[in-house]
Amino acid sequence: MMVVLKGLVLLLASVLVLLFPPLPMLAVAFARWDDEPTPDQWGTTPTRRGDLPRWARWMQTMDDRLPGGTYEPTVARMLERWGHYWTSVYWIGWRNRAHGLRRTFGRPSTEEAYKASFQPDANGRVYGVRSDGSWYWERRALGFRLVVGHRVYRIKPGEYLAVPTVTVKRG
Repeated sequence: MMVVLKGLVLLLASVLVLLFPPLPMLAVAFARWDDEPTPDQWGTTPTRRGDLPRWARWMQTMDDRLPGGTYEPTVARMLERWGHYWTSVYWIGWRNRAHGLRRTFGRPSTEEAYKASFQPDANGRVYGVRSDGSWYWERRALGFRLVVGHRVYRIKPGEYLAVPTVTVKRG
């Protein structure tokens, strides 16, 4: 029950960021940027990286510094065309809303749990418990997926975090 409650708090924080777009814009305006380009956690796409101020850290992704996700083609193109500011606003305000808050609710996990995958049953339901005790439940209906449980993130090599999640996705 606690996982669902924490997941709902994260969902509400995400909705707050969506309903109040100036919040990520303001946070990125106060970000502190490195002087020199550095690669992302995967060792690719060197660019200047930054961090949000302390009051806005609940929005920053736990596994990649701003501008975030430069290994993704969409983000790389956005960075090239719109620069660090707007790419960062997109990253924390649309692509990964309230992501930093997840670290607060997360718990240590393992690489094995990170790589675990679950297959749908005959009714389209997905359920599974990973080796670290984290669980995942998914139900598909009307072109959407309701996902409840934990999502396991790779924070950096050798460090994984199981984070409560409640979300609705297309597909």
